[in-house]
Amino acid sequence: MKINTALVLCAGYGKRLNPLTLKNPKPLLKLNNLTLLENTINLIKSDRSSIYFFIPLFILLATIPISLWVTGGGSLMKGSGSSAIFHSTFFTLISMAFLYILGKQYTLKNFVNESIKGASTMLPITILLVFAFSVGKVTADLKTGEVIASLLAGNLFTSLVALVVFIISAIVSFSTGTSWGTFSIMMPIAIALSIQLDANLHLVIGAVISGGIFGDHASPISDTSIVSSMASGCDHISHVKTQLPYALLAGGLSALLFLVFGFSK
Repeated sequence: MKINTALVLCAGYGKRLNPLTLKNPKPLLKLNNLTLLENTINLIKSDRSSIYFFIPLFILLATIPISLWVTGGGSLMKGSGSSAIFHSTFFTLISMAFLYILGKQYTLKNFVNESIKGASTMLPITILLVFAFSVGKVTADLKTGEVIASLLAGNLFTSLVALVVFIISAIVSFSTGTSWGTFSIMMPIAIALSIQLDANLHLVIGAVISGGIFGDHASPISDTSIVSSMASGCDHISHVKTQLPYALLAGGLSALLFLVFGFSK
């Protein structure tokens, strides 16, 4: 699809790019020795068809359910998610090689070099994920969640059960970097504690889920945090620092509500 006429809108103060935009407007910031505006114009002027984007995207999305069906023995729900992602990525990369080389968008050498360059950007995140999973496994083997919960089990007022369960779930998920792992640890303990102290069972279950999600999103070793920073090309610690205020705000409001509803029984 060739573009004959285009209108480029440049607006906004670029506050999210401070301090880079304190002296220069956002469209004039340099990227690869060209301003953002020049990069945009060059992309518009390039005569590359949209099929080079949509065909690989279609193959990527189409091969995921196919791989899930194959690995699950005819059942999508029983398929391996990790294998499906690997297979779809592999077939998409192969199809891109044929599409781009036959379409004279890349030479074989350029395609291989760009593929290696792209894969190399994933290496630091991969290493970080390995360490994150290792730390999570160690804390799970040490039964961190059970220890924290057992210390408070006999010293709680009924009205504070939901609040304390929320806080413990948040600490466990923050320490382990996994919400589902926190659910598996805390749910049996929280339910038993709720029944034992005659607390609101539904509220306590909600506290486990909320605390697990909060800690998972705030934790620097969470796979969701790591993948988010990787996908956005952002420094991981910077990503954690910038999302933490929002997570703390939501967590603080949740804690307050669990306290209020705990006393409302």
